[in-house]
Amino acid sequence: MPVTLNTSDADFEARFTDMLSAKREDSADVNDVVAGIIADLRAGGETNGVKHLLPHFSHADIAMAQVLAFVEPPSTHLRMTDGIRESFRDPELAERYDDLLSWRDALYEQFRGPERRR
Repeated sequence: MPVTLNTSDADFEARFTDMLSAKREDSADVNDVVAGIIADLRAGGETNGVKHLLPHFSHADIAMAQVLAFVEPPSTHLRMTDGIRESFRDPELAERYDDLLSWRDALYEQFRGPERRR
């Protein structure tokens, strides 16, 4: 629901502070949602030796693989300069989610095959 504030109101500062500190969604905290998605992936079923978020390969796997490109880009199948590749890399997250990066790389190998050079 929109909140209307007027800077000339006597209680503006208090209402503004309340608005900034208020939770804006009724849904679960984003961190909890992400933790759940990661747990689902780690516990997921396998198809040809590769785990999937859903019972089979789907858009969910593709989306998660893309998100992981911002943790550490895959070494194949995604062309970029070394500088751009380094700017996408987050070493702390790469270490924390090493198992998911390995999953992503296996997914690329299974569904994208050997990288083709143009």
